[in-house]
Amino acid sequence: LPYAVPGCADGLGLQTEECQLRRTLAMEAAALGECSALDFVSCKAAENCTWGAQQVGKCGFSQEVWLKWLNDSEAFVRYLDRHFACSVHGADTCIRAGCRW
Repeated sequence: LPYAVPGCADGLGLQTEECQLRRTLAMEAAALGECSALDFVSCKAAENCTWGAQQVGKCGFSQEVWLKWLNDSEAFVRYLDRHFACSVHGADTCIRAGCRW
């Protein structure tokens, strides 16, 4: 499967909410990585890419695209909510709260 997420069962079993969110985030974020394969000329011509955005001498996604993605991603917001909700639990209450230790 594309976008296999470490720690999450693939295939036949039901996915946990956390794994579903992580897979959605991986698919959404993959589009941001498309800039990294572009050369200088192609990068300059691409709407969402900026030369040197993440690494000197390489094409990367523009900061504006990154911030827009973070702001618009419902899955990212849900993942953060879940992360913070689960972070208050220790190993003894984690599973009962629907979290994973």
